[in-house]
Parts: sequence; structure tokens; C-alpha cells
Amino acid sequence: MKKLILITLVVVLIIAASGCGKNKVANIDITTDNTVSSSSQNAGVQETEKLTEATAVENTEVESELNNGSDESENNPQLLQSASVDLDADGINEEVEALQIKVEGDGENNSGELEGILKIIDGNETKKTTFIKKQAGLTGVMTSIKFADLDGDGAKDIFLIIPESGAAFSLNYFFAYSHKEDKSYSFTTDSNLSEFAGGFAFKYLGDGKLEMKNDTISFTTVFDISDSPGLDKDEESNKSYESSWVEPTPVEISENSRIGLVNAKDGGVEIKVPLPVFGRATVDMIGEIDLYYAFGNNFKPVIRSFEVLDFSGEGHKSIGEWNKE
Repeated sequence: MKKLILITLVVVLIIAASGCGKNKVANIDITTDNTVSSSSQNAGVQETEKLTEATAVENTEVESELNNGSDESENNPQLLQSASVDLDADGINEEVEALQIKVEGDGENNSGELEGILKIIDGNETKKTTFIKKQAGLTGVMTSIKFADLDGDGAKDIFLIIPESGAAFSLNYFFAYSHKEDKSYSFTTDSNLSEFAGGFAFKYLGDGKLEMKNDTISFTTVFDISDSPGLDKDEESNKSYESSWVEPTPVEISENSRIGLVNAKDGGVEIKVPLPVFGRATVDMIGEIDLYYAFGNNFKPVIRSFEVLDFSGEGHKSIGEWNKE
């Protein structure tokens, strides 16, 4: 009997030991599965974080390069001229600076771009206005800056002369700015000027006399081209002078014949804009038309008068004037 009880106890202990071993293996397997799954998820997150970080760094570098380029241009402009002037008639001077910024080109065929900027410091306020953008080349962005009341409002305006190079002559344009009204005007070439110049017709009268006529404004004058190198001894051949023309471009003809400010007869200020009159070719300049502009209330120039000069052997002499009524 004792022997039977002992055998029964041994069998029970073996079964119990087998059950404990199975539970332990199962627990290890579950833990390993969880650990692998967790590691895979973390790896995916880490890869995503690395991609996001790389993209952020790339964007930051591009943004930094762009900012550096912009800051370099804005923080290192070339000061062309400065002045202290009362621009709004309040008795306090504003500080005016004319600046030039160069943007470098990207190759041999691209010399870059020049930008001219007006900087006006009025108390705690700073205003910047671009007055010209042009391709970098033989000329800069300005040759001079002057201050005058262009529109008669009692405050001084800014007047800039801008140089340009042409095929045969140096050219001039102007930029005007009213700080008081915050208005500007850029004079280059326009349809009105072309229409004005195209309104003149020429007729050869013989004996070295060339008539210039504009029926639209009822104006007529006569050039003396008898000493012109282009004049032919054969009078009939001189009919080709009837193809003479007024160039609608402000050419720098001489030191005294280029865009500039002049005193008007009424005590105000006018802008002189000379246009050349060509004979048979651009190497045969027979005279000039000096246009005189005045600014209106809308800060736009209108032609008030003009004078015609004849380049004869006696020098430049006036051969006619026109005044707007």
C-alpha cells in the first residue's frame, strides 16, 4: 500500500513540473514578439525623423543662401551721392541718399544688373524707391541729382539724370520724385514723344535751304544746310534731305545740349529735353529741338514750349520758337 502511494506522488510531481516548463517558454516567446515589433516601429520612426531632418537642413541651407545674397546686396550698396534737403516744406530736412546695387550675372554673356535706389530718411521713417533697373554695362545708374520744386506745390522734388549708351550717341533720361506727394515719373521714350517727332515733315527749297514744318501745331521754320558736308552740288540730289527726321530720343548732343533743369520765364523750373534733327544720316546732324517741360498737378510733365536750333557755320542759332497757349 505504501508503495502504491509513493508511485502516485511521483507521477503528480512529474506532471506539475511539465506544466510549469510550458508556461515559461510561452512567456519568453510573447515577450520576444513584442520586442521585435516595437523595434521595427521605432526603426520606422527613426528613418522618418532622419528624412524630415535632412529635408529641413536642405531647405535651411537654400533659405540661408538666398537670405545671404539678399542681405549682401541690401547691406553693401554703393553710395553715389547724399544730401540734406527739406522735401516736404515742414522746415525739417530729410536725409537723401542715391544708392547703386549690382546683382552679379551668371555667365560671360550676362554682366548682371544695376539697380538705382533713392533712400529718404524722414525722422523715424525710411523710404526706399527704385528709380532705375538696367543691365550692367558702360554706364551707371545716374550722373547727377538735383532738388527743385517741379510741380509748384512749395516743396522741393528730386530730379535724377540717368545715362544710357546708344549706337551712335550717349543718351539721357530722367527720374523725378515728389516725397511730399509720394509720386514719381520716369522719362524714357514714349508714344507721345514719338508722335510729336513724327509730326515734322521736310522739304528742300533749293540753295541749301531746308524747310521743316508741322501742320498739327502750325509751326514752320527753315534750316540753312548750305555748309553741310552732305549737301550735293547737284540740287536735284539734295531732295534726299526731305527724308530728314527728328529723333524722338533725348541724345546728349553737347555739354549745353542735354537733359537738365532750367529757370522758366515765370520764375518756376522747367526740364529741358533736347532732340536731334538728322539730315541724310545720323552722322549728319543739322540741328536740334529743345523741348521744355513743366510738371502738372498729377506730377506728369507736359510740353510748354520748344525752340529749334540750326547747326550752321555761324554756330548754333535759334530759328524758331513755339509756345503752348
